[in-house]
Amino acid sequence: MKNVFYVIIDAFCYNNLERKIGDEYTTPFLRELANGNICAKKMYSQAPYTEASLVALLSGENTLDNGGYLFGNRSTQKTVFKSFKEKGYKVIGQYSPYVYSKAYLRDIDQYFYTRLVSIQVVFDYRLSYYKSRYEKSIITSNEIRVCTEILEEEFETWIGQAESLLQKDDTCILIQDWQSIDTIKKVLEGLKKEKELFDENPTTYLYNIFEEFDSHNLLYLNRMYNNKRVIENSVYLENKYQEQFEVLQKKYTGIIRKDSPDFKYLLNILKNNRSGFRDFKGLVHNYMRYYGNNFLGEYLKSINNNTQTEVCMKKQFKHAIKAVNSANAAGMPGMVYLHVQDFHLPTAIHSSDYEDINYIENEIEEALCLGNKIDRGYKGNIIADLSARYCDNKIRGFYNDLVNNFGNDFKLIITADHGYPSYFNPPRSVIYNQTFVEAFHIPFIMCDGENNYSIDSISSSMDHFSIINNSDNWKSKRKYVLSEYAGPGCPDISDKAIWYTYIDNEYRVSVELKLCENISYDKLKGVYNIIYDKDEKNNLVKKAPNIVEVKTIMDIIQKRHNELKHKFENEKFLKSFFVEK
Repeated sequence: MKNVFYVIIDAFCYNNLERKIGDEYTTPFLRELANGNICAKKMYSQAPYTEASLVALLSGENTLDNGGYLFGNRSTQKTVFKSFKEKGYKVIGQYSPYVYSKAYLRDIDQYFYTRLVSIQVVFDYRLSYYKSRYEKSIITSNEIRVCTEILEEEFETWIGQAESLLQKDDTCILIQDWQSIDTIKKVLEGLKKEKELFDENPTTYLYNIFEEFDSHNLLYLNRMYNNKRVIENSVYLENKYQEQFEVLQKKYTGIIRKDSPDFKYLLNILKNNRSGFRDFKGLVHNYMRYYGNNFLGEYLKSINNNTQTEVCMKKQFKHAIKAVNSANAAGMPGMVYLHVQDFHLPTAIHSSDYEDINYIENEIEEALCLGNKIDRGYKGNIIADLSARYCDNKIRGFYNDLVNNFGNDFKLIITADHGYPSYFNPPRSVIYNQTFVEAFHIPFIMCDGENNYSIDSISSSMDHFSIINNSDNWKSKRKYVLSEYAGPGCPDISDKAIWYTYIDNEYRVSVELKLCENISYDKLKGVYNIIYDKDEKNNLVKKAPNIVEVKTIMDIIQKRHNELKHKFENEKFLKSFFVEK
C-alpha cells in the first residue's frame, strides 16, 4: 500500500531520454531512473494528441472501444482511479478543464484545478464542427442532442469553477490569484444568465450559437475571464538574461545552418507523396523554421504573450505531497494523478508562475549553461532540449522530496500522453496531427525498489494499466501496436475518418478510413520501413502493393475496422454517449 504518484508529462517523447547536447544527456536523471527501475523502451500512445490518448491511459481500453472520446472516458468500463479506490486508496487528481470532459474526474476523491476554464476551445473543438453541419442542413437530431449535452456539462464546469474561486475552496488553491474577484463575479453573473436562456430551450440556444458564433456572449465572457496574465518578474528576467539568450540563439543558428537541407528528401516528397506540392510547401516552411529558429531568442520577450496557461510542475508536485500527507494522516494511502504541461507548446524552460525569483534565476542559468554546450553536429530543437532538461530537474527535485517525505513508502510512475512531433529534426511537412513514430513513442518508468529491469518488447499505452495493477497480461509480448483516433478537431467517427497507425519493429503504416469504407491501397497515407529509414523520410506508399508485409498489416487494420463498424454504424457511435435521465 505504498503511496503512488502518477505523472504524465504532456508531449514528452521517448526520444528525450536519448538526446544529447555536446557530450551531455538532456535528461540524466530520467535516464538514471530508467536504468535502475522498470522501464518500457518501446511503448506507444494510442493517439498523437492529448484528448484522443487519455482514454487508453486512464482505462486500459482502446481509444474507440466505447465510442471514442467525445465525452472523455465517460463510457469506459473502468478507470485506473477506480482500481486504486478498490484497494483502499484516496485518489487525488489535478483537473485541467480545457475541452476535456468532467468525466476525467470519474472515481477521483479529491481534485484541484490547474488552469482557468476556456469557453473558446469548446467552440473551436466541438461546436464549430457541428456548426458547419448545421449550415449545410445535414445536422441530425442525435448530433443536436450531443451538442446540448456538451453545453449542459460545460455550463456546470464553467459555473462550478467560478463559484469555487469566489468561495476560495481547496480545488482552486493553485489558481486562486489568476483572476480578480470583480471579474469572476461579472463572468459568473453572465454565465448564470446564459444558463437560464439555455435551460428555457436548449435547441434554440444551440441554434443561436451557430448563428452568432464568434459574436456570441459566451465568447465575450471567455475573453473577459481569460485575459493574459502578466507574469511577475518578466521584465526583470528579460533585462538580466535577454542578451545571453540572443548570443546563444546566434550560436545555435550558426551551428544548424552548417548542415544544408536534405534536398533529396524534398524532391522525394514531390515525386512520391500523393499530397505533392502541398506537402512540399509545408516541408520547406518547416525547414525554414528549423534553420532560422528564433524562438529561443524571443523566449523571454514573449513570456507574457505566450505563457503557459497551466500551473507549473513545481507547484503541482509540492501540492501533491501535501495532499498525500493529509491522506496518510487520515489513515489512507494516497494515489495522485498529475498531468503537467510545461513541456507542451508553448514550451517552458523555467517555472513560469513561480514566485521565488532566485529559484527562477537558477533554472534559467541551468538552461544557458546546457545550451552553451551545443557544438558542430548538433541537430535538434534547442528550446525543446532545454525544456527537457528543465523537466528532468523538476522530476529530480520531486523524487528527492518524495524520499524525504515518505522514505521508501512510494511509487513514482512517469509517462506521457503522446510523443512530440515538433522537434523539426527531421523537419516534417505537417507538425500536428501527423503519424510519424515520434508522435507516438513515449517513455514509461516506474520507480520501485523491488524491481530492476527493462521491458524491451513493443507495448501500448493501454498496457501500463496492467503494469500498475500488477497483472501478468502486459508481459505477453506484442508483435505490434495499433493506434486509432478520430483525426483532428471534433472526434465524430460517425462521419469523419478514423486514423489508424500500425507500428512494429519493421514498419509504420498509416491509414484513414470512414466507418462505411474498407481498406485499400489508395487509403494508405504512409508506409515506412523504420529499420532502413529510421527518420521516416522515404514514404513507400506507391510501392505498397509489392510489399508482402503491407498486405498482412492492412488485414490487421481491416479486422479492427470491422469491429468498430459493427459497433457504431448508423449513428450508434453518437447514441453510445447519451446518459439516460
